[in-house]
This record gives sequence, structure tokens and C-alpha cells, in this order.
Amino acid sequence: MHDCSGKKSTLSDYELQLAKAEMMMAKLEKLEIESYGELKKAKCRYALENHQGIVERDFFAELSKMGRGTKRRWSSLMAK
Repeated sequence: MHDCSGKKSTLSDYELQLAKAEMMMAKLEKLEIESYGELKKAKCRYALENHQGIVERDFFAELSKMGRGTKRRWSSLMAK
């Protein structure tokens, strides 16, 4: 690099290591954000699947109160 007087200036080893560390931290932060996004998607997908399972379980529990034939009919309708 050149400063205003035209003399060549160099980075010290410390400054070079600091710059590398800052670049690495920026990369790690970006990866962390991307990973958190994927983790959040996975948690949402799991929660949705879990919720659907609970709804189906409750639905069939209510149908079983109505009688055995009703549950089989509704199961065949839902499979279509």
C-alpha cells in the first residue's frame, strides 16, 4: 500500500493476523446465520408434522366415539 507521501507502508504481522481473524469471524457469522436458518426450518417442519399427528390422533379419537364403521369410512375417504 502507498500512503500520501509516496512511501510504501506494510502491515505488521499483528495487523495482518487481525485482518485475517476479522475475515474469518465474518465468514463464521455468515455460516452461523445460514445454519440457524436451516435449524429453524427443520424445527418448524418437525412442529408441523407433530401438530398434524396430534390433529389426526384427536380426529380419529372423536370418530371412534361415533362407532367402528365410521372410523373405517373416514379413513378410506381421507386416503383418497
